[in-house]
Amino acid sequence: RVPGEKNVSGTCLNTAALVDPDLHYLLDGPIEREIRSMRTYLVTEGRTTVIHEIPDRGILLLSIRRDRFDAWHAEQARAAGADVRLGCSVVDVVEEAGSIRGVVTDAGERLAARVVIDAGGVNSIVGRKAGLIERRSGTSMILYATVAIHLGRRRIDKRFGDTIEYYLAPGCQHKVWPWVFPKRDVITLGTGGYMTADLVGERAPSVNAYLQKLMDLPVLRPRLEGGRIVSWGLHLEYDDETPRRARDGLILTGEAGGFVIPFLGEGMPEAYFSGIYAARAAARAIAAGDVSAPALQAAYDEQLDANLFMKAFHHVGACNKASILAKP
Repeated sequence: RVPGEKNVSGTCLNTAALVDPDLHYLLDGPIEREIRSMRTYLVTEGRTTVIHEIPDRGILLLSIRRDRFDAWHAEQARAAGADVRLGCSVVDVVEEAGSIRGVVTDAGERLAARVVIDAGGVNSIVGRKAGLIERRSGTSMILYATVAIHLGRRRIDKRFGDTIEYYLAPGCQHKVWPWVFPKRDVITLGTGGYMTADLVGERAPSVNAYLQKLMDLPVLRPRLEGGRIVSWGLHLEYDDETPRRARDGLILTGEAGGFVIPFLGEGMPEAYFSGIYAARAAARAIAAGDVSAPALQAAYDEQLDANLFMKAFHHVGACNKASILAKP
């Protein structure tokens, strides 16, 4: 119904948005806070160790609210000539002679396209209908529980400031990093775990239990006093590579294409980059009169391979995932 209503969990823009010219336009959007430091809490029985990281200069991240930022972003697209349709679901693809030629909406409308760019998320209907997204499960998936708590700007300034926080504490997660991100007048919290057989059980009957234990930590609970929950959600995120990202007339972007790295809390710049590159690849293919999968994939990969930021984060993410999943 409104842009940002179907948001996942993205709440910060990292340094890619600050240094890459392709993403500089994002800096004109509604920014909640400039994040200038990071704290990590290591909670053990009888002791909490805090690591506080402060850069010599500059900022670490830009804190945003998806409901406000996505609405602004949709207006940029509309101003550029896009037809923005809200409250509209795609339920099928139009396929002719083995090529994707458009999509079908829940109202039965057939929308034709020379190239479809799919940004439908973790279990995209377009990607599944086109045969590019198979069943995703287990350690390919992370389930997060998130909550937004309104505290007001004065309390947040005093209790959290311009600092993001991560917590490693017993019973608060299943092989992921619980977080607290301050906005202007709300904070967002999230935790969860890889969807393995032991994600839920006696220690955590549901993923919500991890979130409650996080909020009940003695080091955090007093700083939440006086707040009220204004939104919450359960979010599936895909933490693996998508083997095929193109078909004749179709390109997958964002989480549909396997560009998000949820273990590291990475996703928004990857989604923006891959969306921009997909649009350029589509434009090039259309101009050349060849929208086949090889032509689209070649133009797409050329840009992706040149992005050292994305390559570095995917390498770090893969190494971290292998390490954390090998531990009890």
